Amino acid sequence: MLVLEKLKEYAETDRAALVSRGEPLTYRELDGRSDAFAAWLLQQFGSDRSPVVICGNKEPDFLCCLLGALKSGRAYVPIDSIMPNDRVAQIIADVQPRVVVDFTGRGLGMDVLDSRQTSEILGKRVLAPSPSNWVSGEEKAYILFTSGSTGHPKGVPITGANLEAFCAGILPYYPEGGVILHQVSYSFDVSGCAIYAGLSRGMTLFAIDHQMTADFGELFAALEGSNLTMWVSTPSFAELCIQS
Repeated sequence: MLVLEKLKEYAETDRAALVSRGEPLTYRELDGRSDAFAAWLLQQFGSDRSPVVICGNKEPDFLCCLLGALKSGRAYVPIDSIMPNDRVAQIIADVQPRVVVDFTGRGLGMDVLDSRQTSEILGKRVLAPSPSNWVSGEEKAYILFTSGSTGHPKGVPITGANLEAFCAGILPYYPEGGVILHQVSYSFDVSGCAIYAGLSRGMTLFAIDHQMTADFGELFAALEGSNLTMWVSTPSFAELCIQS
């Protein structure tokens, strides 16, 4: 998978992969922490490739877990922190995951990995899992659930081959390096512009979380100091910012 190959390449540099609330996460740290999560999944569950559910917003470790799942050959199911509990329960019931990572701390009525436990796993130094474990071809990379506005939410799988085709089409429009806005929720496909295209070009993802969008003073101050070179967002967020 291209993004994982490029992650290994950029991990040899000191460039930042993500900036969240002023705190940088380097490509080296992102690669190491995602390796640790992949190794833990492989050790705990072996050949069981059940999807990994990740619930949160723009926590740095969300990205580490997401890439770690791919490195272990598992799809991830992203759930935004603002999603109602009953909807989250429906998705988990449909997916039947072996692992649920919850960065929200709200309690999902089951055994989950909270942010502290997850950080402990990600902080371990491990031997990087073999690329032979990585998601590839027609294997599922992630599963996005529809809004459920017209019935029961439906999971739509995106394969490794889908992502390779996406990157082949979009990467010619992306420069090497620079800073890309990371505002779109992981539970929307557009987030792939930052995750898969941005990281594959060695860009820095500048994270905008829900708390920041609720405080215009904080939001505009963050954007002013972001040094953005590429803007990718929802239309509603762009409209809000244009008014400033």
